[in-house]
Amino acid sequence: YKRRFIMTVIGVGGCSALLVIGFGVRDSIDQMVKLQFDDILHFVGSATLNKDITSSQKKQVIAQTEAMEEVDEVIFASGYSGIVSYGDESITTNMQIFEDDAEITKLYDLRTRKGHKPLSISDGIVISEKMSEDMGVRVGDTVTIESKAGVRKTVNISGICEMYIENYAFLSADTYESLFGVEPVENTLFVLCNGDSMEVQKMLAANAYVSSISFMDSQIDSFNTMIKALDMIIIVLIVSSLALAFVVLGNLMNINISERQREIATLKVLGFRKREVQSYIYKENNVLTFFGALFGLPIGIALHHWIMKDLQFSYVMFGVDVMPLSRFLSVVLTLAFGVIVNQLMKKKLAAIEMVESLKSVE
Repeated sequence: YKRRFIMTVIGVGGCSALLVIGFGVRDSIDQMVKLQFDDILHFVGSATLNKDITSSQKKQVIAQTEAMEEVDEVIFASGYSGIVSYGDESITTNMQIFEDDAEITKLYDLRTRKGHKPLSISDGIVISEKMSEDMGVRVGDTVTIESKAGVRKTVNISGICEMYIENYAFLSADTYESLFGVEPVENTLFVLCNGDSMEVQKMLAANAYVSSISFMDSQIDSFNTMIKALDMIIIVLIVSSLALAFVVLGNLMNINISERQREIATLKVLGFRKREVQSYIYKENNVLTFFGALFGLPIGIALHHWIMKDLQFSYVMFGVDVMPLSRFLSVVLTLAFGVIVNQLMKKKLAAIEMVESLKSVE
């Protein structure tokens, strides 16, 4: 029954692929949030100071922030929104300028996505991976960057870092000064906390020398809400997969039983017990379901990869990996659907009359 084998494997493979896509979409967003806010970013938020703030006022803000018991450390650096361009493509970017690698390591884990190799800002510029994809550049290419004053200069890309939310470009203070001929103005306060940052946010928001604050908890809450909303999509896909399994396996098993009616009746006449007769039919169905579930895995992974790449925004890069647990659940649920179909076919097997079936013309 080669034709039935192919039909079953393809049909059940579609069921398995749907499950992989559903679990994979949730994995992608969940991975993105965990990697961005747990692994890559080491600070809880930042505050931008007023343009006309004096040196003594800066020290005052730093001292006031460091004095709070929730704060572990405060790092003062330069940050602004600037344009990075390559050819006809221009992207507004969070420009981050630090003294050296030791300083940036306290705030960011600058690394490649594949292999997690550490990156250095000592030579050239390090840009986020989503930017490199959108502009079509790679390490060694030259891009044009904008200073805070609007002056544009070209610089070599020394690294492409793993970053999932927003566009970032990292430079050393020496590189910035050699490009634009001026020292970068330190205007951004990065805060590392050991607990709840709410009191720190309130203090900075009320400070007259602070023009704006940006803390990660609001972004994390937004993405967690999105992840919860995806649970409903997963339920819909599971129900759709279950319906597909019923249609495919139910129809094929009906055909199988109808074609083998005399064969099954003969087994009953020979004294085979009810469970032995059922096992005779179910074994084939279970084996085909298993092969179909495995067949659907690579298809589901490929479709998930394509969907997540197509859904990406200009400032968000989703993860594209399907977790091992999700792959396992997809196979197990597909097999479970096959078992359910087997149970529903018990009545049809029991209804086969021994004498009448053997009398029928083959």
